Amino acid sequence: MVSQVPAINPGEEKYELPGRDSSHPDIYLALDHPLRAHVKEKKGRAYFFFQDTSKQGMRDAYAAEYAMKIPRGTKVEIMEKGWLELKPGDYLFSRSSLGSGRAEDDVLQAWVCGKEILTAHMAVQMMHARDNALGPRHLRTREKPKLNEKGEKTGGVAFKRCEHAKALNNTRCHTLAFLYKGPKKLVVPAAPGKMRGPELNATQVMRHDAVVPIAMAAMNETVPSIYKALKSHAELANTPRMGTNDNFAYATTQLNITPAQRAGG
Repeated sequence: MVSQVPAINPGEEKYELPGRDSSHPDIYLALDHPLRAHVKEKKGRAYFFFQDTSKQGMRDAYAAEYAMKIPRGTKVEIMEKGWLELKPGDYLFSRSSLGSGRAEDDVLQAWVCGKEILTAHMAVQMMHARDNALGPRHLRTREKPKLNEKGEKTGGVAFKRCEHAKALNNTRCHTLAFLYKGPKKLVVPAAPGKMRGPELNATQVMRHDAVVPIAMAAMNETVPSIYKALKSHAELANTPRMGTNDNFAYATTQLNITPAQRAGG
């Protein structure tokens, strides 16, 4: 994925991952990364990898990532294959091998928030949202809901039995907020998110009370320049605020429902 690796800066070092596949980029550790200066509690680490940003380099990276498989096995077995585990407080950046080489110009790829960003209220609201979406255990089945002889939906989970639960292209994916209609270039509310009376339905309660507050709590931990850019763009584009008034980062949400598979099955 990287044809040429430039020199690293003082305070940076290669992070050894024994067993790592040669097609995966090397990982480096930045002991005092400037894009993590906003982190109050000095926990976690800043990692980065070099990326060949030439056209051919990006094509090669896409091909390698497309062919990459999710690792299987126990945690110990996966770690022995040289995969990097990101822990709470960790940030992962990419650095162009053709760029300035300065850490300030790195591009954020991922960051991990710990459970401490969740308040007790957030946890309770998320559990309520989960229980409402699944419904009573004795009424659930692993299959999609079916119509009985009375024309009533039975089985599946409670959310799927809701009359406004419209899946995308007959999948198990449900957009809960806004859709972008390409041919008309319009942003419109998705069916489950439309107001159909003075009271919020279960989908809207889930979005307002559970999903968005947690997502925005995590967004508060991002690099300040990204936070500012997203907020400025939302204000300039007058993007509808979904879920809560302070949500400038997430224009929509999607609920994916599928039964769990037994390990090894």
